[in-house]
Amino acid sequence: MEKRTKNWLLIGCGAAIFLMMAGIAVVGGLGYYMYRQVSASATFVKADDAARQLDAIRATLPGPPKITIRQTEDGKTDVVLAKPVASPMPLTSLHVAAYDPSETKLVQFTIPFWIVRMMPEGQHVKVNGEEVLNHLSTPSGKLTAKDIEALGPGLLVDDNRPDHTRVIIWSE
Repeated sequence: MEKRTKNWLLIGCGAAIFLMMAGIAVVGGLGYYMYRQVSASATFVKADDAARQLDAIRATLPGPPKITIRQTEDGKTDVVLAKPVASPMPLTSLHVAAYDPSETKLVQFTIPFWIVRMMPEGQHVKVNGEEVLNHLSTPSGKLTAKDIEALGPGLLVDDNRPDHTRVIIWSE
């Protein structure tokens, strides 16, 4: 092989390796950015402590929930959305605080609303492998980011179940 051809081959391989490393760095950086944007915590607490923490969160959110969830007599879920209110500012984040008494676990997480907006229509939302809010049907179909944005900032859901599971969802 000619010396010139060999040099160009080495330069091409070096450039390809550099581009691969730069791509890995970009993907890693984006992954870290997404990780920092979505904050989540799960703590094991007693039912009384969880109730106090959830009541403290609820106390900061005035007014009734904008989404009411009821179980009908036939076992289906009935969802009633409040009348949409035009919000002067776009939503920035969606917060969830939930207590599961069977696992004595209080889970809290925040999702930037731009991530919620990016989810395709009909896409199932999963947290730890469990579908979240996908069983909720609204008059327009499945609950979407547009439905939540139309409700504006504030308390969305304060749901207490007979098994003492409690979920509070609010937007800012």
